[in-house]
Order: sequence, then C-alpha cells, then structure tokens
Amino acid sequence: MPLAPLLPLSPETLPLLFAHVSMAGAFGEPWLDLRVWAVLFGMTVLAAAGAGVVRWIAPRLGAVDAPDGGRKRHRKVTPLWGGIAVVTAFVAGVAAFAALGRTPAGPTAHLWGLTLTAALFCFVGAWDDRRPMRARTKLLGMFLAALPFALLGPSVTQLELSGYVLQFTDWGLWGQVAAAVFVVLWLVGWANVVNLSDGLDGLASGVGWIVAMAIAVHSALVGQWGVTTLALAFSAAVFGFLPHNLPTKRAKIFLGDSGSLAIGACLGMLSLWIESKTFSGVTLVGVLAAGAVSGWDVMTAMARRKLSGQSIAAADRHHLHHRLQDRGLSVRRTLAVILSMTALTAAAGVLGAHWRTPWLAPGVCAALFAGLAAAKVFGHHEAALLGAWAGAAWQRRTEYGIRIVRPSRSGALPLPEAEPVLDASPAAGDPQPVRPRPARRAA
Repeated sequence: MPLAPLLPLSPETLPLLFAHVSMAGAFGEPWLDLRVWAVLFGMTVLAAAGAGVVRWIAPRLGAVDAPDGGRKRHRKVTPLWGGIAVVTAFVAGVAAFAALGRTPAGPTAHLWGLTLTAALFCFVGAWDDRRPMRARTKLLGMFLAALPFALLGPSVTQLELSGYVLQFTDWGLWGQVAAAVFVVLWLVGWANVVNLSDGLDGLASGVGWIVAMAIAVHSALVGQWGVTTLALAFSAAVFGFLPHNLPTKRAKIFLGDSGSLAIGACLGMLSLWIESKTFSGVTLVGVLAAGAVSGWDVMTAMARRKLSGQSIAAADRHHLHHRLQDRGLSVRRTLAVILSMTALTAAAGVLGAHWRTPWLAPGVCAALFAGLAAAKVFGHHEAALLGAWAGAAWQRRTEYGIRIVRPSRSGALPLPEAEPVLDASPAAGDPQPVRPRPARRAA
C-alpha cells in the first residue's frame, strides 16, 4: 500500500498517519505492520513478567531444582516451571494475531491444535518437574500431547527426500493415519531433542530462539507470512524469558521440562506449518539442520550409553556442554560456542532451502561434527566405542557369519576366551592342558 501524500504534522493528522502506516503491511510483510510490533513487544513483556511470577510460585509448590554436587552444579536451589511463562505469552500472542488476521490461512481448528499441543506438552513437563515420572510414562504423555495438532493441525499430504516422494493421499484412510503418526513422531522427537540437550543455563531457550528465527526467515522467503508471524511470536515469548535464564551470575529460574518439552514441540509444529501440504525434502533437511547440534548431542549420548551397557535414558556428564567445560571453558563461553554452532547450522539450513541445494546443510553439519571429533572435543570417544564394538563383533564371528556381541552391564566389552596351553615339562609326564588365569577386566 503506497504512502499517502505528505500531510502536515499536527495533533489532528498524527492519528490518521499512524493508522495508515500501521495498515501498510496488514496483508503482506508483518514487519511493516506496527500492530505486529506492538503485539510482539507485549508478548516479550508478558513472558518476562510471567517468569517473575513463576519464580515466586514455584518454590511454594515444590517445583525446584536442588544441586547435588554431580551433574547439577548450580549453587542454590532454583525454581522450575519457566516454560509456563513462555507458553502463556505464546498462547496470548497467537490469540492477538488471530484477532488481527495475521495467522496462517485455514480453519480456526489449526490454531486450536497448535495452542492445545503447546499447553499439553507444558503440562506434562510441569508435572514431571514437580513429581518425576518414569521414562515410559513421560513418553506416553508426550504422545498424547501431540495428538491435538496431529488431528486438528494442517495436514501433511506427502514427504519428499532426495527425489523420493511418499504420497499419503494414495493410501486413503491409512494414508491419513500414517500422516498423523508422522506428525506425532516429529513433535515427540523435537521435544526430546531439546529436553535431553538442556543442561546449561540459557541453552534450551537460546537454541529455541535461534531455530524459531530461522523458521521465521525461511517462511518469509517462501511467502508464508502467517507462519512468519507465529514464529516471530514464539521467538518473542522465548526472548522475554531469556534474561531470567542467562548465566550472568546465576540463572534466576530454569525452564524445566515444562519449557524444554514445550519449546521443542512448538518448533516442530512451526516447521511443519511452513509447507503443510507438501513437506518437501529441502525443507525437511533445512529444519533438521537448524537443530542439528542438539540432535547430534542427543544421538551420540544414546549411542555412548548403549555401547557402554547403560540405559539410553541414564544421565551422565558427557554431553557437548560438559566436554567444553571440561576443557576449561566457562559457562558463558560454553553457551556462546554452542549457540554459535547452532546459528551456523541454522543459517546453512535456511540458505540451502532457499537456494534449493540439499547438500549444503548436511555438508556444513558433517564438517562441523568431524572437526569436533578430530580435535577430540566431542564425538571421538563415541567413535572409539563404536570401533571397539565392531572389532569385537568381527573377532567373535562364527562359521554361520558375524555374531553381534552386546556390551555387558558393567560397560566393558566381553573378552575372548584364552586357548588352553599344553604343559610339556619333563616332570609333568603326559602333557596336560593348563588354562591360564583370565585377564583382568578394565575398571
């Protein structure tokens, strides 16, 4: 909408000029609409104020995280439930943008699916913060929380990756079921990636803000202004919470599972909304690249625990942020390094999707992870475990093929049995087999 002719500035013309400028982007770019900026500012203030309220309520209800001298090295008991402030501000922003007509085109049920799923993931995490649940119960809760968006949200009709297309519409009713299952798995996967990698002040909220901004930029490049507005709304809600969670001196409040699960689920929902009808391979790779650092951290942790004979849900101090701190980096520098790597992979994902070059994002991620492993910062220990497991499996092969050797519960790989040695000394008479003492297992 072109600007009106020059008007004389006066108390009578200022309201007219403001209204004209505020409506300039009402049906296009959201950053040209002053009402959008007003709502984003209000969301940021609401999230910041909500975090202060939760800081006062959470300790009185027992939702706190106490240091244990091991993995939890913060100095004082810290309130949890920071995700409640983030989700509250985000839901309020979605309602405001829906009233302004700035949400994606489609039925209102799509927005109901978005807000209900975000609230349910927050509720599951908040319950786990207050009363820790078993891993299976928590996972079941996440599957149930993802159902509203899978049933009410925008449908995914096909998947495309490396030239291969999976058309859900060709399967009829079963195709709709398969699409809903894919959406549920996608959301639960994103929620677990953010949740399991959240072990540092400001890490989950910082990663969530970067990925949300990457989704906003990508959706703007493809002309999905409604998705751009939602992504900006979510980034504003996270940004308002960040000052309470940054490691300036110490975090005043933690996101907790209520925040990490909700942030992961919201990122998954927004990424699906970019191309709801056709979730193309380029977009899929770009979105995965945005969260590649956290995803790689979680995948290596699971592989390390499995190869060491531990449960994949067991907690340890071998995540990426632990390795960086063990090399002498402070909490602030560790956070800066991880967020910088996340910004790098997110930029590669956005550029690769915009330039239609699917190899760009995987190439940048592979080079980054290979460099970390070569410098013996992260990933080299897991590679050594995998090599030892593969070598032991090859040595234990039988005449029927290779027999897979599972690591013991103690974490050590089984040692091959020693062959008997014949004692042929003159005083022994007939040679007798003598078995040597078994080798001592490594501690």
